[in-house]
Parts: sequence; structure tokens; C-alpha cells
Amino acid sequence: MDPIIILFIVALLFLLIGIWIWLKHYKTAPFGFALVRFGQGGLRVSFTKMMVFPMVHKLEYLDLRLKHFSMKHMGESGAFCRNNLRVNLLFNVFIRVNPQAESVAKVAQSIGCKRAGDPELLQSLFLARFQEAIKTVTKGFDYEDIVKHRSEYCHQILQVIGVDLNGFVLNNIVLTHLSLVDMHSLDPDNILDAEAIHLQVKKCAAVLQENNQQEAGLQREFKEIQLQLNEQKLMLKNQIDEEEALHEANIRFLEEEAGLDERMTYLKVKQKGEISSDIKKRLEKQVDEIAQKKLALKTQLELEEKSIKVRYQRKILAARQSDELPPEATT
Repeated sequence: MDPIIILFIVALLFLLIGIWIWLKHYKTAPFGFALVRFGQGGLRVSFTKMMVFPMVHKLEYLDLRLKHFSMKHMGESGAFCRNNLRVNLLFNVFIRVNPQAESVAKVAQSIGCKRAGDPELLQSLFLARFQEAIKTVTKGFDYEDIVKHRSEYCHQILQVIGVDLNGFVLNNIVLTHLSLVDMHSLDPDNILDAEAIHLQVKKCAAVLQENNQQEAGLQREFKEIQLQLNEQKLMLKNQIDEEEALHEANIRFLEEEAGLDERMTYLKVKQKGEISSDIKKRLEKQVDEIAQKKLALKTQLELEEKSIKVRYQRKILAARQSDELPPEATT
């Protein structure tokens, strides 16, 4: 075989072996992780790809994903506000490694790559610093201010903690629970707790008084509404009864008037056909009497209508005097 061909085959073989070795030891960073290489050439960090050779290098993966843990100040460990009220606080803390090569290297050298993703370890590392910042900021706020301005309160905590966390970044801190410490958990022999007890008693008394005032106002409002409803019902009933009584009175008047008209017509017809002057005079007198009765009947109807209206007005006045209706209601 031609030596040139043999040389070409050997060179190609070495090239393929080299490519295979390169591919085998060329590592790619998974999503959310950084590659950290120890060994020859010193510590190297990559967020994409890196060559790692056996025997001379050691590769570790450092978790860059967001981690969170809870932190609380509850009961006897509650934080003091500016007005010396002790409060229960519960926070969710969100932290991660700063995705910069220098920060990743610092974390890898200080606590190790594997431990950097352990939330419990992170909590133990930063708990004291975070708690001190929370106590400091809380002491600058009244309890009512924290309730009204949670965002500003948490923002100040972030500012006090700062950004230098040995390679870590505090992404956010969220206040998930806020309440006053129960008075049974306060120590009356402690000056600050004694003042907190005094303030809580005053606040409870003020809240109780406000609640009583609101309840009394609601009761008054309910009574007024009930009186208005009673008034409307009574007014409607009286109106219906009054209209029925007036209707009955008018029916009686029309019936009696119709009877008188019928009698008057009969007498007038009889008067026209009568020859005797004496009888005509008697008939004319009867017609006049019937006319007088009609006038009297009309007057009686008017008086009865007035009497009906007065009667039902008196019913409304009596109801008002017995508190069934509000005194300012008008008929």
C-alpha cells in the first residue's frame, strides 16, 4: 500500500480520536446552572460550555435558580414597632446566586457548589443578618404604618440588608403575615412589653367603643327603615280603607238620589196630568220637599266624606304617638 495513503489514514484516525475526546469532555451548562471547573488552570466559571479533562480537572454544577425560605418573628421573638407595640411577622425571602463569574467563584470557594442550592443552609447563613435588619426597620415604623405601607416597609428592609451578600443576591422579601403579639405572650415585668400591653388595652377599648357606636348607628338606621316601612304600610292601608269608605258613601248617595229623582219624576208627570188645582199644589209641595231632601242628602254626603278623612287622619296621628310611625312623617 502506498505510504502516503497509510499516512493519510493514520492522520484521519488521530483526527477522529481527537474530535471524539473533545466532544466527550466538552461540557454544556444545564439551564439555571453554572459550570465551575477546579484543577489545572485554576478555578474557571462558565455559563455556557467548557472543556473538562479527566485527571487534571474537576467539574461541579452551581445552582443559579431562585431559592426561597421563610423567616418569622412570632410571640416572644416578635419585633418592636416605634410605638413599642410588639408584632408578629412572617416573611418569604427569595434569594439566588448572582449570575456573575466573580460571584459564582466566591460562592463556590466559600460554601461549595452543591451546598449553594440548599435553602436550609441559606437560611442559616443569612438569618441573623436578615433578622437584625427587620428589627431595625420595624423600630422605625408604627404598627399602623406597616399595615398601610407594606411595600415601603419591605423596600426599606431590602435597603438595610444591602446587595453585598458574599456572591448572593436578595431578590425580594415579602411580608405574608402581620399581627399584634397576643397580650398573654407579653411580659408585664418588661418595660417595653408593659407599655405594649397598655397600648393594646387602649386600642382594644377604642375599637370596642367604635364598634358599639357603629352597632348603635346601624340599630338606629334599622329602626328608621322599619318605621318608614310601617308608615308606608299604614298609609297604604288607610288610603285603601278611606277610598273604600268614600266609595260606599257615594254609592249610598247615588242610590238614595236615584230614588228621589224617580219619585220627583213621577210626581211631576202626575202634576201635569192633574186637573184639580189643590192636588197640583200638594204635588208641587211634595216635589219641593224632594228637592230639599236632595240638597240635604248632598250636604250629608259632603259631611260624611269629611268625617271619613278626619277619622283616618286621626288613625295616623294615633299610630305616630304610639311610635308605629316616625314623628316627622307627614300625611
